[in-house]
Parts: sequence; C-alpha cells; structure tokens
Amino acid sequence: MVSAADKSEIKKAKKLLEDPNFFIELANIIGEPIEYIFNKLPTKVSQITSKAVEKSLWWALEATLFTIDNDITSSASSNFHKVLAGISGGVGGFFGIAALAAELPISTVVILRSIVDIARSEGEDIDLSETKIECINVFALSGASSHDDATETGYYAARTGLGKIVSEASKYVAEELAKEGTKKAIKKAIQKKVAEKTSKKSIPVLVKLIQGISERFGLVVSNKVMAQLVPVAGAIGGAAINTLFIHHFQNVARGHFIIRRLERQYGIEVIKDEYGRIEI
Repeated sequence: MVSAADKSEIKKAKKLLEDPNFFIELANIIGEPIEYIFNKLPTKVSQITSKAVEKSLWWALEATLFTIDNDITSSASSNFHKVLAGISGGVGGFFGIAALAAELPISTVVILRSIVDIARSEGEDIDLSETKIECINVFALSGASSHDDATETGYYAARTGLGKIVSEASKYVAEELAKEGTKKAIKKAIQKKVAEKTSKKSIPVLVKLIQGISERFGLVVSNKVMAQLVPVAGAIGGAAINTLFIHHFQNVARGHFIIRRLERQYGIEVIKDEYGRIEI
C-alpha cells in the first residue's frame, strides 16, 4: 500500500511530467500562438533543426557514458545550469538559426548535467548503465504539445513506446563497456557519429536509441527554434527561451526520477496504477 506521503510525491511527479507549461510560456514570451509560428516554419529550418537535434543527443550520449560517474560530485544548483543555458541561448538568439548547430549541443549537455544531478538526488546510481541511459531518455519524456500526438496518452505511454530500445541499449552498454577494447571502440564510434563520419552499422542499438529519442526531443526543440526565430526575441529572448527550455527538462527529470524511486520501493505496476488514478 502506497503511503499518503508517497501518493503526494506521485501527484507532484505527475504535475511535472504532464504539465505543458513550457509551450504556453513560449507563446507568452513571443506574443504569438505556437501553432501560428509552426505553420510558417520553412522546410530548411526543419531540416537544420533535425540535424542539430541528432548531433546534440550523440554529444549527450558520449558525455553520459564516458565523462559522468558517481566519482564526480556536483554542488551545482539547478539555477547555475539555467544560467549556463541562458548564456548559450542568448548567443543562439543573437545569431539565429545559423548558430543552432553550435548552440544546441552545448545547451543539451548542460541540461544533461542537470538531469544527472537530479537523478543522483533521487537515489540513482550514476555508475549503472541503466541510469546513464535513463538520463538520456529524459529528453524523450517531455510534456504534451499540440503538435506531438504521441504524448497525448502521457508519461507511461512515452516510456512504453521506447521501453524496448531503452532496455536493449542499457544491456548493450553494460556488457560492452565492461570490455576495455570494446569500450574504446564504442567511444570512437560515437565520436564519429558526432562528426557525421560513420555508418549506422557500427553501433546499431545506440543508433536506434538516438533516433527514437530524437523524434520526441525534436518536437520540443522545434518549438524552441520557432520562438527564437520571431524577430522580437533576439538575444534577450533567446536567453529567456533557453532558460525556460532547461527548466522544462529539469521538471521532467525530477518527475521521472521520483517515479523511478517509488517504483523501486513499491514495484512498477503499483506506482503505474496509482499514477493513473491521481488527477492534477
């Protein structure tokens, strides 16, 4: 039986995971409905965004697999990460779509660092391959957008949709990174993917993972890009939008790792049922 205190935690997590405030606040910042801007987004911008999203996720995957572990202690607050994201967003807002390929990978890795801190604070073991993959998976667990039909069924549906590939990736990483020779080969392959100089055959499980996450993360990034393209936004608006962007994923990470903590305590099905019953 789930305690009253933990039911309150589930409700808190659900509000963080299902609340689409990011998209509402974006519209408030730019003074236009997101739908209006979305319909005017040029095909070329969509292509540039898609390419930048995939590159950013490969950067983040390399960071979480090879540079982040429990030996790295961090006292950095969420606000500190927001400041860093705001600075990179200001640069992106000033230079526009031309800067996206450089700005988005930086912003994504800053967000990842914040996600890792949140995961650790909720009792996750950062050395575990499963935790590392779940940190990356946060980018696919975003709240609903009017242009993201897949998220209309909610957080658990999103987890289920990528569940198999997340599980396969976790198993693959755990097994292969334990082998020194293979570990170096995977790192080299990921670095080549970042540089767009390798084929999909080299690390197929991770390619499938990044592709699956890209589809959902890309929808949120598209909204961010659309807002930054509005002339009134500029550098100041870009900083505000990026601060909102990282805050959104900090909320998603907090909600996700609260749920995972409670699932470890009560079991997945118990928490999933309780989550479904709670209204927000």
